[in-house]
Amino acid sequence: MVLRRWIPDLFWGTIFGPAYVDFFGRDYLLRAPGHIVEEIAPHVVYLQLSDSIYDMVERFDKVSVVRQRVKEYIGVDSFWRTDAQSDHSYMRPVDFSD
Repeated sequence: MVLRRWIPDLFWGTIFGPAYVDFFGRDYLLRAPGHIVEEIAPHVVYLQLSDSIYDMVERFDKVSVVRQRVKEYIGVDSFWRTDAQSDHSYMRPVDFSD
């Protein structure tokens, strides 16, 4: 399996397929501080930022806080950054463990 160079962003609902689950670690992803985080199939983790998709409009500020918290947990260097230099290294966090 091939990984992209970075993860574009966290959406209201994000599915991490086998390549990302193997890269970050299943147990590590399952401990992410999202509203719902569960393994929906072998080596597939679903992460949801809030209770309702309507929160993206009605409570965006609160969803944004959760999104940032999850990104910091997973590792901000795993996500696309518009301000990154062309030689920026996207990587997983070094301090995670299963």
